[in-house]
Amino acid sequence: MIKPKLFYTTYEAGDVLYVSHSTVIEWIRTGKLKAIKTLGGHRRIPKEELDDFIRRNKMILEENKKARVLIVDDDKAIRTGLKELLQNRGFDVDCADDGFEAGVLAIQNEPSVIVLDLKMQGLDGFSACRLIRENPLLKNTKVLVLTGYPSKANFERVLRLGADKCLAKPIAGKVLIKEIDSLLKKETT
Repeated sequence: MIKPKLFYTTYEAGDVLYVSHSTVIEWIRTGKLKAIKTLGGHRRIPKEELDDFIRRNKMILEENKKARVLIVDDDKAIRTGLKELLQNRGFDVDCADDGFEAGVLAIQNEPSVIVLDLKMQGLDGFSACRLIRENPLLKNTKVLVLTGYPSKANFERVLRLGADKCLAKPIAGKVLIKEIDSLLKKETT
């Protein structure tokens, strides 16, 4: 599960910024990135400082500018964590907590990628995926399934319904970003 963070280690900040932790340490040493030290001497970067550093240095991937992602998950902590992660990488992000709300937002905003949970109350991810694929307005929208129920049967079923990719929860933030970037590149080729 991806949770909102208050502090980042130098390794975690490196993952967010796509640099090595030694680069993060150098930025801290030279005063470019503010951090605190724990009693054990470890560096921790407050979330606000990391967000400010990203903004100041315009560290948004060019290919992500104006790309819209719709996160569909009934777990608020997952929605919040994913939204924060994706916004920090330059995506416009909408969130829905069930398949019905997702359908409304998808038609209104025509996202480039929908990150879709399978098991939700009401309209589940399987039905939502089928409806997305039946709507001509969403023919170019990529569907990335992110589920806590990663069985072969679930993956085969949702791929038959039109999903582009299936991944298991929990997932590392940098892996999810790479998968979304990959889907966006397929969209333009």
